Amino acid sequence: DFLQRYVVEVRPGPPAELLLWPREGFTPPNGIAPPGKTTNGMSEALWIEAALGADGPVSACEVDSRRWKVRWDTGAEAALIVRSPEALGRAKKTGDWTLRCAGHTIATQLEPLSPDSEAPGTDLIVGMPLLSRGPVFFDLPHGRVWFRKQGLLAELPENRSGLELRYVDKRGERQLVVAAIRKGSPAEALRKAGLKPGDVIEELDSRPATELDLWEVERRLGGVYGDTVTLLWGSEKSVKVVPLKVR
Repeated sequence: DFLQRYVVEVRPGPPAELLLWPREGFTPPNGIAPPGKTTNGMSEALWIEAALGADGPVSACEVDSRRWKVRWDTGAEAALIVRSPEALGRAKKTGDWTLRCAGHTIATQLEPLSPDSEAPGTDLIVGMPLLSRGPVFFDLPHGRVWFRKQGLLAELPENRSGLELRYVDKRGERQLVVAAIRKGSPAEALRKAGLKPGDVIEELDSRPATELDLWEVERRLGGVYGDTVTLLWGSEKSVKVVPLKVR
């Protein structure tokens, strides 16, 4: 399997990158040191034991002091998805949504999505909002996932623009559409420019919306790529390009 032959590094960017490293003698580069050591003043790294399951890398982690099966999923656009009704019920009862793995705190004050039955055997799924706080190395040849400690302490970028976008399927085409524009928010400027719920966004920052995923869209609206985001929408006869202040 590909993930057992190489070490895969996910760099969230900007720009986002995917790098492959040879498995032989691998140690995290780029200033990430093995646990207990530091390199060039950078924060030390930590690793969590992981195995390659049927749907991707999985680890045993804890929520509310109870162990659950967690899958690290770079294709998931939510920070945390709960697949097990038991896990959701237990955490709701205690109000503790702190995720810990191998004694390390991965995230706190999480807002999980509701249970989903599409992945039996997996209790929780950690998606890109959590994985994108710093470089992550899927070192599955050695049974590990590496994180930069500094990245785990970083807050999740939050979309405060008031503009809510989502991808939908329209006549077999994947399109980015406006789900809502919150009153009194910076996105009101777009409403005054003619944007309304249901409109299709063609480009963000000159990038075709079809080439993006919702994770990157939310990062742009959260100010990760800059203070403003430029949106393009409309027909060929009436195209509008309007900047939105997001930070």
